[in-house]
Amino acid sequence: MLSDLDKTARLIAKRTMFMVTAQQSREDARDIGQALGLSEKTVETIHSYPLPELMDPKDRFSAFTYIANDKVRRMIGTVKNVASRELLYAASSDNETFDQRNAVLGEYKNIVIGIIEESQKLLCASEESATQPIL
Repeated sequence: MLSDLDKTARLIAKRTMFMVTAQQSREDARDIGQALGLSEKTVETIHSYPLPELMDPKDRFSAFTYIANDKVRRMIGTVKNVASRELLYAASSDNETFDQRNAVLGEYKNIVIGIIEESQKLLCASEESATQPIL
């Protein structure tokens, strides 16, 4: 019978792509790194990613390590994701926010135009910040 570690190793071996998000626990980052054969520097980077929920909204982003096991070479890199203000506006879903935005957007003939115009009032990271360094 296979151990859990053996099952995990077999599962990982069959995959060609991984996305590893921020890990608050150094041990979890180390375990993931060991399972995927990542360098210590990559493991430290994964552990060092800032958590979006703890960031100022005007600077908020998320980061993850992308790993692609290509037949020719292995690619590993950091991806920085900055959500557009339109997405953030449309995705807010608590009851009060939904009801308020539903009423506001009802005033527009075209809901997409409404989302674009209303989202300009949000405090969030600029698209330009997507190309700024993470760490």
